[in-house]
Amino acid sequence: MPQFRRGALLDLDSGDFMRAYEVNVKSAFLCSRAVVPPMRAQGKGTIINIGSVAGLNPNRQGAEFSAYGAAKSALHALTVYMAHQWGPEVRVNCIAPGTIDTPRPAGITRPDVADAADRIAVRRVGTPEDVANVALFLASDAALFVNAVVIPVHGGE
Repeated sequence: MPQFRRGALLDLDSGDFMRAYEVNVKSAFLCSRAVVPPMRAQGKGTIINIGSVAGLNPNRQGAEFSAYGAAKSALHALTVYMAHQWGPEVRVNCIAPGTIDTPRPAGITRPDVADAADRIAVRRVGTPEDVANVALFLASDAALFVNAVVIPVHGGE
């Protein structure tokens, strides 16, 4: 799991900011660009990017994740550009998870996760299965008319 230096923008150096961008945006661009030609050749394909609610709703509470959130916002925009440029053969969507119960990066403790459940409408944090179910839907023929969207998976966070 990539480690990001947390902090307000003035506390980060350009390397911290660029690492967040390279891991979240550049990697999606390079991987997607590599698979689009064969997808187009076969007449269809689906790309599912993984964004974050941090990129949907920048706020003061998440200021320490500003570089990460900015990178995820860029990924959300990139998703829409990809969808418009690579369709109709290739659909491109993005899932934006909220708080999901997965192994935590350094500095994020389990009490932080427990506290998050109180701020979520369904009163629990998400599971990897919650995110996977949306990915399965997007990859299926049931989602053939779903394109160029960012879908929050956050339980009402």
